[in-house]
Amino acid sequence: MTDDTLQPIVAARGELSAHCRIAMAPQRAHEICSNKSETFDLAESLGIDVPERLVVDSMEQGAKHGFAYPVVVKPNQSVVDNGTGERRALSVRYAQNPQELTTLLSENLKYGPVILQEYAGGVGVGIEVLVDHGEVVAAFQHRRLHEWPLTGGGSSYRESMALDDSMLASARALMKSMSYHGVAMVEFKFDVQADKRWLMEINGRFWGSLALCVHAGANFPAWLFDLDVDKKRPRDTTYQVGIRSRRFSRDLFWAIEVLRKTDPNPLIHWPPRYQGVTTWLGMFHPRHRFDVQNWRDRAPGWFDFKNSLTLLLARIRERKQKQKMLQEMRDLRGDESALRERLRGVKSVLFLCYGNINRSALAAVDLEQRLPKGATLTIESTGFHDHVGRPADKNMLMTAKGVGLDLTECRSTRIDQAMVDRADLILAMDVTHLLKLHKDFPEALTKTLLHATFDSGNDVDIEICDPYGAAPEIFENCLKRVVAANSGLLGLLEETTPG
Repeated sequence: MTDDTLQPIVAARGELSAHCRIAMAPQRAHEICSNKSETFDLAESLGIDVPERLVVDSMEQGAKHGFAYPVVVKPNQSVVDNGTGERRALSVRYAQNPQELTTLLSENLKYGPVILQEYAGGVGVGIEVLVDHGEVVAAFQHRRLHEWPLTGGGSSYRESMALDDSMLASARALMKSMSYHGVAMVEFKFDVQADKRWLMEINGRFWGSLALCVHAGANFPAWLFDLDVDKKRPRDTTYQVGIRSRRFSRDLFWAIEVLRKTDPNPLIHWPPRYQGVTTWLGMFHPRHRFDVQNWRDRAPGWFDFKNSLTLLLARIRERKQKQKMLQEMRDLRGDESALRERLRGVKSVLFLCYGNINRSALAAVDLEQRLPKGATLTIESTGFHDHVGRPADKNMLMTAKGVGLDLTECRSTRIDQAMVDRADLILAMDVTHLLKLHKDFPEALTKTLLHATFDSGNDVDIEICDPYGAAPEIFENCLKRVVAANSGLLGLLEETTPG
């Protein structure tokens, strides 16, 4: 159960209620839980602590937030209509500087108001409740031990705890004020040293760590059935404290990431590398459980294990493919005769990146402007992002303007078969794009290269990294790399296809 799957049920609630019992909160309570501004307003009216926040509906308002960085950028709703009748899931992001904030606001404001919030540190704690028309009749508490992704995703490993009186009182007050009925998780951040608790959100549905509750003796699915169908409240709501439950698939990748430590995000509090291995020794403890793996019902656990292993092997293969392709491109960069041969007869060039609002758009405009008069070379740019028609990134637009390049007319497109067929040469910005291109359009293999292959002045970087959401100097460096690669490309093109 997710916010995305609940929306269609809410929309058809009247019709469905005539045929079945719907296990979800009353309509008004659901609306409050789904709207974060309303959730926080309600909490404040009840004297419950929430992080300082500012609701904005324009870039100008966002620029006046006054919070220290990092700033939390939280969509008012997790799932929105993207304007075409389809639902789009939005997630919480973190802006490390004003440039990132501008980018994130421009992405999210098109869907409605955005909440800017001070960053609240601490441990993620959930209070899960069963509620009978406003009265909490069962409660459970857990804390997160691991999150995946490490920047703040869902829990992959967590532990049952004794109930905290303060957080439980807040949960009771919230449920009563909404006349809530059903199950919910009230999520907090708990700063142990400061003894401070902040409300983060209310999930008006079953939660991702539900397996831990059941393992510890708090069988919320059975309790909800008894309450809704048989009108019976649970008699014994005690549960075991100290039970730990792990989602094998998610925690496997948590461990791998801890061992590799490749993510530069400053919000990650990296545990020691050895914990990536030693934490799994806990699986032999009598209080350890797995979310899915269970000897009494082995098929789901085996399916989860097999999928995890398949994904891991696929990532290993992809990593090896990337390394091999990168080396091929590095070798090719120093071989001008081979590059001339690849460019012979080229009459159309297609630049490719992910979003088509930074690197590929810039490359196309720069090369177009530098073509000699009378040149017949056709130039296009595109990307893999499904959202088409987007203007160039404002940061790149400003950076390009500083060197006389105008990106105001650029609009993003999504690569398709016709584009691939039209192009004699496809230049991607990084190797991930080449691999995806070869997978989606195998026939393009013989006419694809990395754009930086033509940047003979750079002996280190063969990829041009995405500046999206980064500081101004990253955009400036990206522009320099694109211009340098275009200079090399244009020189060789003039030798192989004059005019």
